[in-house]
Amino acid sequence: MLLSQALAIFHDCFDPIVDPVSGRNLIPRMVYGKSMQGQDYGGICCAVLTVNATVVSAGLLRVFGREVAELPLVATRMCSREKGYFQLLFSCVEKLLSFLNVESIMVPAAEEAEPLWMNKFGFRKLAPEQLSKYVKVSYQMVRFKGASMLQKPVHSHQITDKKIETEDNFDLKQPKELLKMDE
Repeated sequence: MLLSQALAIFHDCFDPIVDPVSGRNLIPRMVYGKSMQGQDYGGICCAVLTVNATVVSAGLLRVFGREVAELPLVATRMCSREKGYFQLLFSCVEKLLSFLNVESIMVPAAEEAEPLWMNKFGFRKLAPEQLSKYVKVSYQMVRFKGASMLQKPVHSHQITDKKIETEDNFDLKQPKELLKMDE
């Protein structure tokens, strides 16, 4: 049920991403981690943030060992935007990656989204030679035509008393006690 809600959010926020060979929309294949000829979506997980059992924000995540992880698609329900939900989801993803000792996270970004990723989340453009290095190591990263690859180091977080200690501040437009993350 959570994956179907996440898929609906991706469909609402993105035009279909059509495979030129098969003509199929690739978004459902990415969400469910299904591979097809020429496209490997195995290992992709869908991270979701829920409020009252409803998915409000989702991101597709794949970890390529300790060196790098990718977050190829992210989306937030239209009615849930400007409330800090994606910022909270992204912080949870970063904390997970930190716990797994992943060094950096990459996102493909359309030109109009680059300032958001760079200014709000601290990403930088990936140098072409660095991307070539990842491709040579056989990382099958999701790339979109016309999108730049952005990268950010994953900062380490201390884990104490089963809580992750960070200095993150979230500008949530709702009281924090109304936010509930379902597992």
